[in-house]
Amino acid sequence: MAAKKMPQDVVGTVFSRYQASKLEALKRRRAATDAVERKKHQLMAIRPEGWRSLWPQITDYEKLFFDAFTLLRPDLIHVHDRHPMAGAQKYTMLYNAEHPNKPPVKWVYDAHEWLPGQVFSPPARHGAGWITSEKDLMRGANSIITVSPELADNFRKTHRLTRTPGVVVNAPRKGAWGTRDAGRIDIRTDAGVPETAPLAVYVGAIAERRGVLTMVESLQYLPEMHVAYLAARDPRSREMIRNKALELGVGMPRFFRSTRLECRVTPPTRRKGKI
Repeated sequence: MAAKKMPQDVVGTVFSRYQASKLEALKRRRAATDAVERKKHQLMAIRPEGWRSLWPQITDYEKLFFDAFTLLRPDLIHVHDRHPMAGAQKYTMLYNAEHPNKPPVKWVYDAHEWLPGQVFSPPARHGAGWITSEKDLMRGANSIITVSPELADNFRKTHRLTRTPGVVVNAPRKGAWGTRDAGRIDIRTDAGVPETAPLAVYVGAIAERRGVLTMVESLQYLPEMHVAYLAARDPRSREMIRNKALELGVGMPRFFRSTRLECRVTPPTRRKGKI
């Protein structure tokens, strides 16, 4: 015979069901709100320069870079990343219109990021504004370059460009090392990683959305692997990676020359050497 529920058990069950129903109702309201917001963004985006209303901060960047270009008076502008795009477009249009008898100032868009695939901080109009502004402004660039053939093809198809962007690979060619400064040592030597051990190196800003923690997580399945991070001095980023490494038991991270973090990847149960 089933045990009879105590009054407190009945109250607990009713309260749990009530909380679950409130949570489901909240999810439905959020989903409906997100759908409405996306529709509003789409309508704002199709207006001429609709990105100005979507994310007014872009206009602030436009003024900042326009003032800088006016002061510097460049012959050619290399727009590295999305932030100077509006300023470069405004400056070149105004300068070329005011100086018809002089060689025109041109600008090149160096699209080294795929904005539609990025994770932007809230609100939703933040990402929508930048993505829309890039799509609008890149058509005014005299040339577009990017970092891989895949990205070049994505830009051409997604933005319906008449020409495929040029490709400048954002990595050194295999075997092309150039000259080495006297006194400099390679990453393996600096980090103490043997020549025979596999080493993965990450270069760039340390942010979770870039997959830096995924690299640490993968070490659970790659007992011989080492990972090195080359990045700016940021104690919070280092702490984030250190905590993840300690949580997973893949070894204690070590720091090198205040700009590099090297993490031993062998889990403690299979460790073959000292960390």
